[in-house]
Amino acid sequence: IDRPEALNRYEQRVHQIAARMPRPDIAASARERTSLALATLHRELLTGEFDPACDSVALTLDQGRYNCVTASLLFLELARGLDLKCFVLHAPRHVRVRIEDAAPFEVEPTCAACFEEGRLLAWSSPPRRISPLALTGKLYYNRGVIALERRDYAAAIAAFDRSLALDHDDLQARHNLLAALNNGALLL
Repeated sequence: IDRPEALNRYEQRVHQIAARMPRPDIAASARERTSLALATLHRELLTGEFDPACDSVALTLDQGRYNCVTASLLFLELARGLDLKCFVLHAPRHVRVRIEDAAPFEVEPTCAACFEEGRLLAWSSPPRRISPLALTGKLYYNRGVIALERRDYAAAIAAFDRSLALDHDDLQARHNLLAALNNGALLL
């Protein structure tokens, strides 16, 4: 989102949805508040299909399409309004949110039913904690992967560069950047 008026419109929409969320009882557990945030997320924002190629929160807000990155970014915003202490976990090809509580637990923002049923996807490798800024970098990572698949090496290089600027510890982004540089050089 590169236009200030569009950014303002999207921010207003998310803030309005967060403000309309029912406020749980003061004694509500972290699990109850998480359930409320997930229900709101899926009722108000994640209204389309899961799309692994979704590379923009604007697409999620405009069309309801989402992936683990956009769903997690929006979940974090709703969770903040419910005083949930949470952070993002990342492993290759996936992110999800961990809720800090007396008994910490993880939530898959892409799937409200998974939380209610207590099922989570298994991690492909041990996850690492990342910042919200690094999570935003995953949007650029996804753009890089799409560009790499269509052999647009210049776009892939730019996307992976930006991804690494936001999360310099992402080894997959670094490897894909090297692949884009190598394949682009061979093409030239």
